[in-house]
Amino acid sequence: SLRALLHSAPAPPPMSPAWEGHLPPVVAESAEKAAREFKERCEREEAAARAAQEQEQGGTPADAGGAEAAAADEPTFMPEDLPDDCYPLAVCRAPFVPPPGTPPGALLQLKVGDLVRVTSGLDTAMYCGFVEMKSEHRGWFPRRSVQILEDPLDDASSIPVHMGPPPLPQVPDFVRSRGVAAA
Repeated sequence: SLRALLHSAPAPPPMSPAWEGHLPPVVAESAEKAAREFKERCEREEAAARAAQEQEQGGTPADAGGAEAAAADEPTFMPEDLPDDCYPLAVCRAPFVPPPGTPPGALLQLKVGDLVRVTSGLDTAMYCGFVEMKSEHRGWFPRRSVQILEDPLDDASSIPVHMGPPPLPQVPDFVRSRGVAAA
């Protein structure tokens, strides 16, 4: 099975963190919380896989609903090499100014109306990202300061897709009721 193949493969080398400075306490706390939640999800997934394997060995079918729920609960990670326009786009609704004494470059200062690309996961209290068109300056900022406008990598089923020629326009009823006017 695929799961056995994946578990038999050697683990990849650990990734070096992209951030090499001191993390502000609120960012460190948010990262620790996300790591704990990820570890708990992994443990639940492994327990569900063991239970499914035991049920398969016992001859009873595994609970497909549990596997779907576990898959929907998986965290999302953003690869570092995506083009800038593939990251979720947010708009700053409340200004964010890093507190005095914060190491330079750790937190990203935002003004109301700034368009921001979020490079971190969207399920944490602090986002990492950059102001649109200024991807060389990245930093952390609070989720409460921004509103997500679009997530290009989100489920594509929410985007209406029409194949073929466009539909003909509908004539409103009030125009139809007036009839054809003479020129």
